[in-house]
Amino acid sequence: MRALLVGCWILLWSSEIKWKEERVIDKVWDESPMMRRVRVETRMQTLRDAVVTVVCARFPSLADLARQHVVQVDTLEMLCDLITLFSVIPDEAMVRSLLSSTIVWEGCQ
Repeated sequence: MRALLVGCWILLWSSEIKWKEERVIDKVWDESPMMRRVRVETRMQTLRDAVVTVVCARFPSLADLARQHVVQVDTLEMLCDLITLFSVIPDEAMVRSLLSSTIVWEGCQ
C-alpha cells in the first residue's frame, strides 16, 4: 500500500513539474516579439474587416472602394477612428469622398 501511495505521489509531483514547465514555455512564447507582431497584425486585420463591414452594411456600393483603401491604414487608432467615422457619416457621398481622398490615406503610410 505504501509503495502505491509513494508511486502516486511521484506521479503527481512529476506531473506538476511538467505543468509548470509548460506554463513557463507558454509565457515565454506569448511574450515573444514574434507573437506580439502576430497579435497586432491579427487586430489590424480584424479592424480592417470591421471598417469594410460598416461601410458595406451602410453603403453596399462602396464596399470595394473601402477594401482597396483600408489596407493602407497601418495604425490601430486610425482603424478605430474610421469605424466610428463611417458609422455616423450620414450620406454615401461623404463616405465616397473620404475613401477617395488622398489626404486621409497619406497620414497612414
